[in-house]
Order: sequence, then C-alpha cells, then structure tokens
Amino acid sequence: MNSTIMVQKSVKDIAARKAKQEGLSLSVVTRFLLQGYAEGKLNIGLVLGNNVSINKTEIIDLDTSTQSKINNSAKKWRSKIKL
Repeated sequence: MNSTIMVQKSVKDIAARKAKQEGLSLSVVTRFLLQGYAEGKLNIGLVLGNNVSINKTEIIDLDTSTQSKINNSAKKWRSKIKL
C-alpha cells in the first residue's frame, strides 16, 4: 500500500541527500520515523518563536466515558496504519 505525504521540496531534497550519504533510501527513513512515532519511541516537541520551547507536560484526569472515547478513536486510527 502506498501513501502520499506532503513535504516541502527543499526539505525532502536535503533529507534524501543525507539518507543517501548514510546508505538509506528516503522511504526507509520515513518508515523508521513514522514507526518510532507510532510506537512512542519518537516524540515531537513544539518550539515557539525566539527559540522558546515548551517542555511542560500536564496530566489531565479524564472521566471513564471521555477516556473510552479517546481510546476508541486512537484504536480506529491505529488500525489504518500498517507498519
């Protein structure tokens, strides 16, 4: 199965060159990144202007019904991702 991911051409070109230098294809790099993200091994942080990063994580307790809805939604999306 093939998927299309929109990436700025200049970023793709730089990543492809770097992957090639390391003996990898851009496809392999993309699969590793997506798989790591899906498995929670790769985290993505938010960086605001002036190099201010947000590192605080807030845990919010959810009632059982809301947590169940979130879990079901995540389960539906996971079933669409074949890694």
